[in-house]
Amino acid sequence: MMLNTFLTDQKFCDIKKLSKENTQQKIHSGKNVHLQKIFDAVSTCTNIVEVINIATEVSNTIVAESESGFFLFNEKKQLSLFSSSSNNFLEKSVQRYVNDGIIHWIMKEKKTMIVPELTYFVFGTITKNFVIVPLIIGNEEIGIFILATNEKQEDFIHDELSLLSIIGNYVAVAIERWKTRQELVQAWVDIKEKQTQLVQATRLASVGEMTATIIHEIKNPLQILSSYIELYKEKIDETVHQQVKKLVTLSRRFFDYARAVPETIEFTSLHINNVIKETLEFASHLFCSEKIVVALELENKLPTIRGNTICLQQVFLNLIINACDAMSDGGKLFVRTEMINDYIRIQICDTGNGIIGEHLSKIFQPLFTTKEHGSGLGLSVCRQIIQQHKGTISVHSTQEKGTTFSIFLPLEEML
Repeated sequence: MMLNTFLTDQKFCDIKKLSKENTQQKIHSGKNVHLQKIFDAVSTCTNIVEVINIATEVSNTIVAESESGFFLFNEKKQLSLFSSSSNNFLEKSVQRYVNDGIIHWIMKEKKTMIVPELTYFVFGTITKNFVIVPLIIGNEEIGIFILATNEKQEDFIHDELSLLSIIGNYVAVAIERWKTRQELVQAWVDIKEKQTQLVQATRLASVGEMTATIIHEIKNPLQILSSYIELYKEKIDETVHQQVKKLVTLSRRFFDYARAVPETIEFTSLHINNVIKETLEFASHLFCSEKIVVALELENKLPTIRGNTICLQQVFLNLIINACDAMSDGGKLFVRTEMINDYIRIQICDTGNGIIGEHLSKIFQPLFTTKEHGSGLGLSVCRQIIQQHKGTISVHSTQEKGTTFSIFLPLEEML
């Protein structure tokens, strides 16, 4: 209804409907200067924000006292704000034009249009006009460039709208180049991550084979030695006793690691906040003995995920124990949950000593540890479990300030 009224109304105009009389009355100067400035920005700038700022600056010299913004289509073909010189005024206006089909019609026509504020169709008066420039490359719709101004439609001339269209084309090219660069960077990151995972998988396979061999070769002799030591422990040096116990413990750790994460895990629908609360109850004795204060920041009414409670508790407990170990003199433990897009993010943060930079890239590797009595298997197992939950785990640390582990788990409805 609104769009039909819009298209038939005499006050609606596009580039072709502007009168020659107005074109003669108002002469646009500096066109080549403006185009050169935009062209230089697109050609030399790798920072898309800088290109947007230059385009906005030039556009404001063409349309005086205007508010402008760039809106881009996402994967779902919904317009979202990319950059704006106003607060939320333009966002609300664009949403109205989307709902009324005007944006769709402009994208289909591939023309820069002057659109009156929608209150005109209700009250018959115009307080603002909007210049909407479609950003299109070939047949691909990138987004729109919109300017809100008090300038009257009849005061616009052909050259002004033509220049804004050219600016829009330049910016569309810049945005497309920026997107391509982002995709290439992300592809490179993904490749490096896959390479790292492949190396880790190879190492894990080697550790598994090695574990089976070690257990098979030394378990029985160690058990015999251990039995004899217990039987004649008064006659045997304590050092021998301790060393044998250490070998027994180490072989058990290898065995535990080999079976820590089965190939298949039974998943159920669960609330991650409940899993975290139960885990904190298990570890409550650590907080009392180490003088650690726990700060829970759990988002209410989070959607469910598909997961295995025992395995996730194993992950959280491992991270909590590590955090407590890092705060031997006391400190604060933060446990946070929140929904980000289609994922739930869980963060476990401590105010401990932090991790040395050169160790950060290694802490998820099997057998890597900085602890005197550590096995180097805990975080590697954590990563395996999270990956089996179709999630990711990462770490950020600053020395003398603390460490944050971030886990992203997909919502149940996304699986």
